[in-house]
Amino acid sequence: ARLQDDSSRHLRQLVGMLSGGEGKPSEDDIARACCAQDLPALMAVHVGALEFEARKDASEVFTAVLRAEGGGASEYIEARAELVPSLMSAYAAAGNTQGGATGTGGAAALHRGSMLRECARRSAGTTQFLAGGDGAPILQLFKPVRSETFDYASDAFETLRCALLSHRDQAAEFVLEAYDAFFGEFHGLLECDNYVTKRQGLKLLADMLLDEAFIRVMMRYIGEPANLIRVMTLLRDKSRSISYEAFHVFKIFVANPSKPRAVTQLLAQNKAKLGAFLDGFQNDREDEAFADEKALLKTTIAALQERSPSPVPPAAPQ
Repeated sequence: ARLQDDSSRHLRQLVGMLSGGEGKPSEDDIARACCAQDLPALMAVHVGALEFEARKDASEVFTAVLRAEGGGASEYIEARAELVPSLMSAYAAAGNTQGGATGTGGAAALHRGSMLRECARRSAGTTQFLAGGDGAPILQLFKPVRSETFDYASDAFETLRCALLSHRDQAAEFVLEAYDAFFGEFHGLLECDNYVTKRQGLKLLADMLLDEAFIRVMMRYIGEPANLIRVMTLLRDKSRSISYEAFHVFKIFVANPSKPRAVTQLLAQNKAKLGAFLDGFQNDREDEAFADEKALLKTTIAALQERSPSPVPPAAPQ
């Protein structure tokens, strides 16, 4: 208890110093001193043992240290290769504690989520999120995202989004390298029964596929018929919002001028049904751009021709 009290008092003092003022050290000086004492890593490990207010202070100090422009945060993260993996392990395990992420054992989960996002905003932190291929820490986020505890799931999704979109070139390279493992987990978000998770997953998928940094990911993804079938199924979801978000992914498949044969065949075989569906799809939306996109998709799909299977060459004479 005394150690807890001492830690709480020191953290409160640090928060006061970071607020600035005459005669106080600069934020950069405080950040450098904190890094020199390995304070960010210590807070990451022990935040769960602190009292409620002290946990908030620890999260605030961690954020301030990493954001200080001259505090050496990037160098510190690079030198602490286990910072993100250790934070992630504790964060992902919070859902397994008694009472879930809101119970005693998971009480620090949201503070660790804030710390993880702060790490992800630094290139060195993103590197740690993505290191390890199919065993990368970022893949541990998918289970918390599907948690039944709303605050925990929302925090995990925000962290996933931050890790993928803060440094997009790094993230795109990782997704290509760990494609099967990544989308094996990601598709679980689109297939779950939770409305919020499914909708957020679709929005994130569209953001990734439409981002120039992810162009190679996009070309691979929209070249796979199984992905098109998955999105066409979501187009018919009972939720208007889900089907609307699915539409924005579907249009990427249709607009691709270099569709693989199997994707073209799938769209052409279903063009009558798709045309009829688009005719009646959310016509009450007062959105000219949306109406124009539907019309363009209809025209594009209607022009597709089914291709006959390639002829089998005759057997060579014996």
